[in-house]
Amino acid sequence: MTHEGETSWSLKGTLGVVAKLTVRENDSGGPIFVTYDEEKLAELNARKLAA
Repeated sequence: MTHEGETSWSLKGTLGVVAKLTVRENDSGGPIFVTYDEEKLAELNARKLAA
């Protein structure tokens, strides 16, 4: 992963490891990488559809 306009990598690692990550926003320190949770994603998508 890189950021727009940057030439260096922001995230690098073994594909099988980094593929299990997602980004979560938090109020105190900005975005962080966390383990991907398919059930949590389904829950968030259901909330969006219900709104």
